[in-house]
Amino acid sequence: DCIPKDPAHVETPEQLQVKYEKLMAAKG
Repeated sequence: DCIPKDPAHVETPEQLQVKYEKLMAAKG
């Protein structure tokens, strides 16, 4: 993975998982 860490916008693994699932769903 090459996801930059943004100290001003830290996401929990749960939030990242939801985001990832949404991206995968959007791709169809």
